[in-house]
Parts: sequence; C-alpha cells; structure tokens
Amino acid sequence: MRVTFLHPRSGTFEAEIEEDTTGQTCIDNLVKEKFLDAEQKERPYSLTLERTQKQILKTMTMSEAAVHDNDTIVIIQQERGA
Repeated sequence: MRVTFLHPRSGTFEAEIEEDTTGQTCIDNLVKEKFLDAEQKERPYSLTLERTQKQILKTMTMSEAAVHDNDTIVIIQQERGA
C-alpha cells in the first residue's frame, strides 16, 4: 500500500509498504533513506495514524494499526527533558 509519512521538520516522504510492516521497520527504513536522523535513545520516534489520531506502536503491523492505502502517518520525536 502507498502511504505518506509526515514529519514537522523534514516534510513528507511517500513510500510503498506491506501490511505486515511494523512501525519499527518503517522508522528504520526512513532513517536508511535519510528522511530521518538516526533514532536516539533519549529522543525516540513515535508514529500516529493521522486519520484516526491513534498511535502506531513500534511492534504493530500496519494491518493491526488499520493503515489503509493513501493514509498519512505522522512522525513525532520526543523532546529532550530538562
């Protein structure tokens, strides 16, 4: 299925993904494609399905998260604490 990843600073990235792709695999591939910086332990990424506003856990498949063709997945990176 075709989806769009949205990051507030990086813009958008369109990708073909499979229903059995996990959230972590999506993040890993976005880093590999240089859309995202490498994930840092103190600033992890999380994914949210824009249509439902529900978080996609890193262990969930796209099918489990109810991602559909042409959906947008928002990437959020936690801010560093004080």
